[in-house]
Amino acid sequence: MCGIAGIHFLDGFTISKKKTEDLIDTLLMGIEERGRHATGVATMNKNAELWIEKGDIKASDFVMWRRNIPNDSHTILLHTRYATQGSPKLLENNHPVEYDSTVIIHNGHINNDSELFRTENLSRKAEVDSEIIAALINKYGLEKANVALSKLDGNYAIAAMDQRNPKTLVLAKGFSSPLEVTNIDGMIVWASTFMALKNAVKNSLGYDLSITECKSLKLGDLLFVEDGSHEYMSFKPLEKKYYSSGYTSQWDKKSWWKKDNKPAGFQGGEKKDEKKKDSVEYEFCSFCFAYEPTEYMWTMSNLFVCEECFEEERSSREKAEIENSQYPSVISDDNIDSDDEYEYLNDEHWAICELVAEEFQVTKEIVDKILFEDELMDEEDSMTVSFYLDVSIRYDELYDELVNSFSFLDNTRKEKKQTYVSDNGRLIEYSGWVGL
Repeated sequence: MCGIAGIHFLDGFTISKKKTEDLIDTLLMGIEERGRHATGVATMNKNAELWIEKGDIKASDFVMWRRNIPNDSHTILLHTRYATQGSPKLLENNHPVEYDSTVIIHNGHINNDSELFRTENLSRKAEVDSEIIAALINKYGLEKANVALSKLDGNYAIAAMDQRNPKTLVLAKGFSSPLEVTNIDGMIVWASTFMALKNAVKNSLGYDLSITECKSLKLGDLLFVEDGSHEYMSFKPLEKKYYSSGYTSQWDKKSWWKKDNKPAGFQGGEKKDEKKKDSVEYEFCSFCFAYEPTEYMWTMSNLFVCEECFEEERSSREKAEIENSQYPSVISDDNIDSDDEYEYLNDEHWAICELVAEEFQVTKEIVDKILFEDELMDEEDSMTVSFYLDVSIRYDELYDELVNSFSFLDNTRKEKKQTYVSDNGRLIEYSGWVGL
């Protein structure tokens, strides 16, 4: 799971440089929770000049250290990465991903990337599965992005731009991965979730975006923007060959979620009756309301959940399980080596619990219980589970704010900058952070 977002200015429309920079930062912060292994931004102007900056750090650190984008930027791609294939320590694996003249951002996972590199006779330059999307679009062109996307087996929401057509943008959605788009007075803005989009627009532009002003892309939707005009089209995603149980990141050092869920399309490990193949059933995801075929969804507490939200929920549970040992409420007295250290942790934890409790009109003890008793999720109805999730998310937000207010880029990183000429001869300024 990753987060994607971006901005595209239609011909003749501009906003102040400060508002543009603020919009970039607020969009990145809005999608940070979807991936903290790496963050990146790519811009292109009408003269096809490409500018990329990315690093293996989370968005909240990236926005403090990144440089301002070029003044004449026409299209801006933003990404926060949750790494599943390819180490984030290698810049080539982080997004935005470049392949010759094509640059993309991708949320999801492609299962047949190795197969496509072989059958399409394309060379691989990185480890990340997303590279095949950039490679295919580079081969077929933005005008035939639907052809390229129809070859992909997996989950994806993408944004793509190409130096051969610098005024063109493609947004598209395959299985599971959400994508919200809005057009604000000549400026197209998008993000993985409506709340990330709404908060960014309100905080940076002062405009209160309503849900009716956004389009939630559906399975097979493609938005083609060229020379100031835009058109919604459709393509046919490749029917899934692989039914994955999700992807975890080896860079998180997390264990698999203990609950043994199976995709809703499976019963006892077997696929549903093939006789029902002609009548495809759809359901709304109980979390993000994406409308997906039930055979590609999961079940949680008798609710249908898309693969993207399932991954997010599983990841948050694993995170709570790993982080439990950091909090005094679940640390036994036998494990405490320093009273002063854990007294500080105790104060920090309960201070955040108290703030969350005030917002949700409950006691801080209830907040603490919700955070560390995972079995509550499985025993309550869907509305209660949603409330528990809201409480947990708000706690994490406040905790990150507290940590970030004291944190700076640590000394184990160094800035790397280089300028080089790409294969097509255009000058590219490229920089980012890499771990030592």
